[in-house]
Amino acid sequence: MTFVASEEGDDTGIVVGVADPEHPGEAVLVSMWVAPETRGRRVGEALVQAVIDWARSEGYKAVRLAK
Repeated sequence: MTFVASEEGDDTGIVVGVADPEHPGEAVLVSMWVAPETRGRRVGEALVQAVIDWARSEGYKAVRLAK
């Protein structure tokens, strides 16, 4: 699942979460980017929360960061 943050029509961040193929029932946050000019404004926090909320709604029991 991919989530994009935007502000005034400009993309300010993106995050991707996927099912973990090695650990059934878990999800993995595999990548995230936040535009330098929006860092420190909680965009990253909102993106991570979007993945957590998605995983919870899909019934995953945990979300891990990719290695």
